[in-house]
Amino acid sequence: MKKEDEIREMLGQYPQYRETLFCRGYLVTTKIFENTDKYPFYSLWNRVSCGRLYDGFPLNIYFHRWQKCYLFEKEGKTAAIIGHAYNPFNMKYAEEEILKDCMEAYNRSHESFFEKVSELTGIHLIILNETGKVTIVQDCSGMRACYFGRINEDICLTSHPRLAEDLWGLRVDPFVKELTEKWFFRFGQRYMPGNLSPYRELKKLGPNTYLEMGKEFRVKRFYPLKPHPELSSERYEDVLGIIGGLMKK
Repeated sequence: MKKEDEIREMLGQYPQYRETLFCRGYLVTTKIFENTDKYPFYSLWNRVSCGRLYDGFPLNIYFHRWQKCYLFEKEGKTAAIIGHAYNPFNMKYAEEEILKDCMEAYNRSHESFFEKVSELTGIHLIILNETGKVTIVQDCSGMRACYFGRINEDICLTSHPRLAEDLWGLRVDPFVKELTEKWFFRFGQRYMPGNLSPYRELKKLGPNTYLEMGKEFRVKRFYPLKPHPELSSERYEDVLGIIGGLMKK
């Protein structure tokens, strides 16, 4: 029995556990799902629109009932926070106010926007849609996971790549399957290296980077923008020695 069918059968027998499936998850996509009363949504997810793309299609945000999603719109731009955010520099904790500040900073300059984003703490994903020019950035530690890609003609960004597998029928990349079966993969935290996801269609957005989405995806770095002095040629060996000592311990 396929894992998906096994889960369907179990949740049919124990419907009280349906709300734990992909809990606190999100899905941002151009696709509209009509039957959200069935697996995997079970009428436990909400949907809002975060503006439109360059081709006029709406950018839909689906989010689990335990997840929060906040919107702010002004002058043709739409901003969203999925999750929660707090700014300890100005003590603002209302996400709508934080989104307003982010949009005002975005209107001033690219640098101002990321300076504002860098002030925030919390676990969140920020989306800013300016008539199809979409900027997507996680919390600076990347705790709110973001997997992105295009599946068929649909844009897909999600916290749970397995959700995309269930909705679009993806197959695990043979390279990833081989990697996860290696003896060394069980040591340490079991995350895919680099930007890999279990599927060729999706890549993972890393911390301190952001995603520009138009007709194609572009991943760019917003911190650091210049070399760290610790990694200069003069100190490189010393820093490696410190790191090696820590890992040995």
